Amino acid sequence: MLGARLAETVSRAYGLELAEIAPAAARGESAQHYRAVDADGRPWFLKVVLPDRCYPRRPRRLDAALRLTALLRERVHAANIVAPALARDGAPIVWCGDARVALFPFVEARPLGARASWPEAALAAVARMAGELQASTGALGHLGPWTERFELGYERLLARALDGLAAIRPDARPGQQAAREAILPRRRGVVHLVERHRALRAHARRRRPRLVLCHTDLNGDNLLLDAGGRVHAVDWDDLRLAPPEQDVRYILDPPRLRLALSAYEDAAGPTPLDADVFGFYFYRRVLLDLAYFACRILTPGRTDTQDAHDLAIVRSDCFWALDGGLDARIEAMRAALAAR
Repeated sequence: MLGARLAETVSRAYGLELAEIAPAAARGESAQHYRAVDADGRPWFLKVVLPDRCYPRRPRRLDAALRLTALLRERVHAANIVAPALARDGAPIVWCGDARVALFPFVEARPLGARASWPEAALAAVARMAGELQASTGALGHLGPWTERFELGYERLLARALDGLAAIRPDARPGQQAAREAILPRRRGVVHLVERHRALRAHARRRRPRLVLCHTDLNGDNLLLDAGGRVHAVDWDDLRLAPPEQDVRYILDPPRLRLALSAYEDAAGPTPLDADVFGFYFYRRVLLDLAYFACRILTPGRTDTQDAHDLAIVRSDCFWALDGGLDARIEAMRAALAAR
């Protein structure tokens, strides 16, 4: 049923007739993805953004971010920026019922995956792309996106999720009970992370860093490597003006730090970097993930498989931080920057 609605939406909004549509292999936690082929045999990629109470999106902010990608394609050359096709009315994303749909050219490429496994050429390309993005900030004009305010927007969601886990009844889903048993004993540690994050936010605000254009999520699932070795960057939904550390943190492969920062500064120019501002973003990512996946586990009507998937991410991506991993990472970064 959704496939038929998507085909109808694409026909109406883009004037494009789809001959095939099927779920894509692309990973994504807050959207659904489809691969389509039009009547002329051209492949397309559809991103469907559904309402999500655990990750609410602001439509105007999303529109503005996607509109910028066409401009950035002309200014960034180290990697290919995958920009959406524009609908007949010039919109970069359209409505399909209560969902929003963006249409992209399909890229035959594989995700780069874990940073330690990136080829050196790919690491250098991503680093240079981050620098080129930041160097293009002054050319944005009226298209400037949302500006970083160093908010702790996850706090209310995280508090509700922890209270919700505490209120789970004995007849709740097995996945919810497993989450309660795994997360609640660590609640004091979670509170400590939040308090530490507040201190890092105060430091970042006092520093008054220069704000530059950042992708904000340059992880290996959003970076694709094609057969020719070219890197393609996708998922520009959260483009914003932020301190350079926001994006530079994604190229911080310690054994290859000199290579990565050299490629980055070739494009961005000499850039002072602060280990504690990196720390602000390290902490925020962990706490956002914890709040988001705990919220999803508490959502009614989900399956055991979905609960197990979300709890596995909490265990792998969040629990290490509760054991002092974040501060150790900040200190390692401070030492590496000093040595550089």
